[in-house]
Amino acid sequence: MFKYLALGLLSGIIIGFLSPLNISLISEKLLLIIILVGFDVLFSGTNAKLLKQFDYLLFTNEFILNSILSVVLVYLGTIMGLDLFSVIALVLTFKMFYNLSKLTKSIVLTIKKNSLV
Repeated sequence: MFKYLALGLLSGIIIGFLSPLNISLISEKLLLIIILVGFDVLFSGTNAKLLKQFDYLLFTNEFILNSILSVVLVYLGTIMGLDLFSVIALVLTFKMFYNLSKLTKSIVLTIKKNSLV
């Protein structure tokens, strides 16, 4: 499984370097929002896996629905002249760091439990 992930990542990097793409400002904002959602879901999914509460369906639905909602809000805000990008990026960043702190706590507690420190 990991070799497919590595192969996909490597092929994506090669295609990205070989194709000259010009990304507009709105696309850059939307891409950043999707990356923030991805990190947020990654941290929460890893934490759920450590706590043995991971569900693939919930993981994929959370990523897809959060991405769609965030992108739609940023796009509509841009159309209406509002800067919702900053607000959504700030909320996603707070949520990402919150999930990262929960993940760190789970890792430390797992290490303590296994090593009996």
